Amino acid sequence: MRIISSFNPESFGEKMRFRNLIFGKIGRLGIPLVWFTLNPKDIGNIFVVKLAGEEVSLDSTGVKSVLLQMTLKNPSLVAQYFHVIVTGFFDCFFRTLSKEPGIFGPATSHFGVVD
Repeated sequence: MRIISSFNPESFGEKMRFRNLIFGKIGRLGIPLVWFTLNPKDIGNIFVVKLAGEEVSLDSTGVKSVLLQMTLKNPSLVAQYFHVIVTGFFDCFFRTLSKEPGIFGPATSHFGVVD
């Protein structure tokens, strides 16, 4: 049953599959030197609205509610924002797409899970 449930998104079986994958990487490559948890604030963020191409005046009253409404109106923009932030983090700090070393030196591997 666990084998079948490992293919279902957000299931306990998928969680166990990811756990086994990371334990396999630890066995092959060693214990990670750096561990990050990224949690970018997306709901009501001005950058999500900028990705949508909308203009919002930050000087007006009720800006937070306007940002919240625009963010909730298009949830795919939140996913796009998350992708941009996480990709930018890895490109800037770890340089995973280039041959140059990042701020912690060369990165041999990384593992990411979106919850």
